Amino acid sequence: MTKISRRRAIAGLGAAAAATVARPRSAKAAGELTVWWSQGFYEAENKAVIDSFAAWEKQTGTKVNLTIINSPDIVTKLTAAVQVADVPDLVHPITLSPFLASRLAWDDKLEDLTDVIESQKAEYHQIAILGSRYYNAKLKKHSHYTVPIKSGTLLEQAWRPLVEEAGFTDADIPKTQDAYFDFFQTVHDKLRAKGKRIYGLGYSMAAKEGDANTLFHHFLVAYGGKDIVLPSGQLNVDDP
Repeated sequence: MTKISRRRAIAGLGAAAAATVARPRSAKAAGELTVWWSQGFYEAENKAVIDSFAAWEKQTGTKVNLTIINSPDIVTKLTAAVQVADVPDLVHPITLSPFLASRLAWDDKLEDLTDVIESQKAEYHQIAILGSRYYNAKLKKHSHYTVPIKSGTLLEQAWRPLVEEAGFTDADIPKTQDAYFDFFQTVHDKLRAKGKRIYGLGYSMAAKEGDANTLFHHFLVAYGGKDIVLPSGQLNVDDP
């Protein structure tokens, strides 16, 4: 599979892949595209992916070997594939960027997708553009090695029955961050005083998923750490 075919695949799907792995790879049949895609949270997501690739396959005449993989397993599977030099053409993992993309880009094992980013630059938020850049140690420069296709946010949910048991209502929950966390410390203390073994706040810190990484960056930015890495890629931890 040539580079132009991979890039046309991405462009034809409207920036379809979160990351494209190009090197190393074993030979695959000409006119075929191998794609690994993270399983969606809903069946409709998976169906939309399957239908999109089927339509592109019909439009281009290029056969697509699509495999939908459970999200926590895709990084492990891709790591093993790189080691044996048998990788897919396109990969869409939810958690690749914070865990593996930087390492693969450093080792010169990802396709440079700058032309794809540039062709759609007006559609992207600047943060998404910066987030797709990684450093290639072999070429000694930064470039775009992933293609952003979606964004997300960290959601906070309050368990109303517990808030009410502590003597509060929804209207009492503060709208600013520090006051918000102080409020749930108070809820924590009041419920503990009633004998409930419960915590005011709970967050996912699983090592395999992206939630912990997202949570870390949420608090990093909230407390002034948004410029910890400069646009040049330089680490900026000593500047207060």
